[in-house]
Amino acid sequence: MVRILRDSWDQRAASFPSGIGRWVRGHVVVVLCSLAGMGLLVSSAQADVIKLTTGGEIRGKLSKPLSAAKAPTPGKPVPNKTDPETPVSSSPLQTPPVPPTMVDEPVTILLATGGEVTILRSQIAFVTPRSPVAEEYETRAEEVADTVAARWELANWARQRGLTKQREEQLREILRLDPEDEKAHQGLNHTFQEGKWVDRDEWMMAKGYVKYKGRYITLQELELLERSKAELEAEQAWFPKIRLWMNWLASENPQRNAEGLFQFEQLTDPDATAAIERFVMKDARRNFRLVGISSLSKLKGERPATALARAALFDDDMEIRYSAVSGVAEEFLPQARGFWARHLRHDLNTVVCRAGRALLVKGDDSSIDPLIEALVTRHRYQVQVPVTDGASATGLRSGGSTSSPLIPGANNRIFLPDGQVINGGGTIVPDTMTPRPMKTITVEQVHQNEEVREALMKLTGQNFGFDQRTWRLWRSAQKAGALPPA
Repeated sequence: MVRILRDSWDQRAASFPSGIGRWVRGHVVVVLCSLAGMGLLVSSAQADVIKLTTGGEIRGKLSKPLSAAKAPTPGKPVPNKTDPETPVSSSPLQTPPVPPTMVDEPVTILLATGGEVTILRSQIAFVTPRSPVAEEYETRAEEVADTVAARWELANWARQRGLTKQREEQLREILRLDPEDEKAHQGLNHTFQEGKWVDRDEWMMAKGYVKYKGRYITLQELELLERSKAELEAEQAWFPKIRLWMNWLASENPQRNAEGLFQFEQLTDPDATAAIERFVMKDARRNFRLVGISSLSKLKGERPATALARAALFDDDMEIRYSAVSGVAEEFLPQARGFWARHLRHDLNTVVCRAGRALLVKGDDSSIDPLIEALVTRHRYQVQVPVTDGASATGLRSGGSTSSPLIPGANNRIFLPDGQVINGGGTIVPDTMTPRPMKTITVEQVHQNEEVREALMKLTGQNFGFDQRTWRLWRSAQKAGALPPA
């Protein structure tokens, strides 16, 4: 740590006049070496995280709040020549705006063990307040042995202190070491289905169930619970009309065709949403689905907005997905954002990336936390591979872990050790050249989701790459109002 901080301050000191630069450099090096010798750079259980612009960190407390930007110095009045034909002498005078400048003053950080260190304000990216117990977890996490037993001990320590996210972090580390640890899977709400561990909520969602007041029910049951009999009858009344208009759209009679299109364009009743989703949006003909998106975009209400949000993730056509995102009315965006945020945890990486793309276009501050958690995701795929020594039915155990090389983006491919390729949807690219005995194994792929990172960059103005820890620290600082003033 001494070397990292010293190098950073050496670079900064080099920009000062020679005398001042030597004084700053010498002062910093003496202080750092002294603190290191006394053991005062050791983190403690009562320290915030001061994130440096160089990427390093210091744990401690600021001796005083960071100063705000300097008030702008008034500029010299200049003629206001908005009209090039107006003489300078007859123009009123105005003062050009002067942007505020940062107070690049020394900042003293009190290390929790009693020492202190001074850096420049411009070197601080942000400050994340942290509770004593959370800081103690960070200290333990840095020192924990990378074994299943040691990480289980830390996970239990975190659970006893109510650190839910930190416990889940250790459970994921346990699964990295032992992908078949049953208790770790259960602790992360995973269920073993069809030969693989999956998130229980995602699995039930894929099977057509939703969570309602703590229990799983079908979409039909949810409709019965949330809608009255009269509302359901109003929706069903649209079924024959929508089917009839679709027949007109498919007609070779130009007059019928135009009449069908006209009827869809005139739709204003949100009760038609269910019929459009059931018949139009599931039609294989692309031009029909585009008509459906256009109709849904004109309807008002949460149901049409949710239907558009669903099409933005699950339609195979890019233009239709983009039109669906654009079609959600501003007043109903909260429902669509919530839908997309939930699907950032979907079992298919393709869906995760599409949700990230939708939030890039329509996200807001409420989208930031789920996006951070979806920056890097792990997905498991069942694939068939040739029977060889060293591969087990539960993963590639001999000669490596179940994780394949990390490949970013939505069009990910997994390259197995034997040269076979799995595409982004989890389907193996068949090798038809050499017939061989095959067996099914489970492989895990780590995805860095570029679409999610782009959404975060747009919504926050920050770019910490795929470093989820730094993103979380920055977000905590933002929520606490502890970011340095501009």
